[in-house]
This record gives sequence, structure tokens and C-alpha cells, in this order.
Amino acid sequence: MIYSLVWGNSLVGFCVKILNSAVVIGFYYGFLTTFSIGPSYLFLLQGQILGKGSETKISAITGFITGQLMMFISIYYAPLHLALSRPHTITVLTLPTLLPYYYIEEMMQYDDRDLEEVKDAIDWEKEETNEEEEDITVYLSDKKENTFNKKLAPLEKSLVTTLFDYRKWNRPLRYIKNDHFERVVRD
Repeated sequence: MIYSLVWGNSLVGFCVKILNSAVVIGFYYGFLTTFSIGPSYLFLLQGQILGKGSETKISAITGFITGQLMMFISIYYAPLHLALSRPHTITVLTLPTLLPYYYIEEMMQYDDRDLEEVKDAIDWEKEETNEEEEDITVYLSDKKENTFNKKLAPLEKSLVTTLFDYRKWNRPLRYIKNDHFERVVRD
């Protein structure tokens, strides 16, 4: 009942149904045609050959047509051409909105029983590792510890100091003296 109140007759429910349709996914595939490689061709072939349902075929065809239309319009309409030559704003905008949706869908597929089984397996592994744990202080020696500290010493400095350490310069080129040019002008 709550589901029908929130999603049933509201604008939000209508927008969610539109966003989950095959045509919108096709539009997203179509925006990918602005890449020079042309992944829309791959999606079209995948939808035609491997498509299990009609939705994948529809989304692949819609994406292919949308991408070709956008490329055709961008030839004659300069602002669209400039927008397509920049990093893909459509991709930047749609991926953060699609990722939470797919994450929620993935989480809804799992039952509480599945989560309990995973928790039990993790607890069982923890108990198993606690029984086999040994005292490893016997194996550590001062020599190994010192070499480990020496290896980490350059990482404690900043990157600029590590790369351009002035103390390691033997003699910079600007201070090299050339005897041939010192006494060129005689008094």
C-alpha cells in the first residue's frame, strides 16, 4: 500500500519508469558514439546477435540511431560539436546516477539468509585463524627491522626532496669552471 502511494500515481514513479526503460538506455548507448572507436556499433551487434530479449535490441537500435543523429547534427551545429568534443558530460552525469540504482538493485536481490550465511562463513574463518596463530616475534630480528626502516626512509621525505636532493649533487654544471674562458680579456 505504501508502495502504491509513493510510486503509483506520482510524478516520481513516472520518472523512475521512464529512466528504467530501454529507450533511455539506448540514448545512453547513443551518446557513447561520440567516441572515435564507435562502441555503439559494438552495442548494436551485441544487441542483434546476443540479445536475449527485445529490450536489448530496442536499446541498441535506439542508441545507434541517436548517436548517428547527434554526430550528423554536430557537423552543422557548432555548439553541439564543441560540446561533443569536450569530455563526455553525459557520461559524467549519467554514471553517478546509474551506479546507486544498480547498487540498490543488487542489494535487493540478496535475502537476509544469504547475508547470514556469509557472516557465518566469515566467523568460521576467524575462529580457524585464531587457532593457528603463532608467536612470530621469534622470527623477527634487528637486522631485518633495520633494513626495512632503511627502505622506508626515502618515503618519509617529500617527493621534491627525494627527487632533487641537493646533497647528492657532486658539482652542478653552472659552477664548473673552464680555464679557457677565465682569462680571455687581458689587462
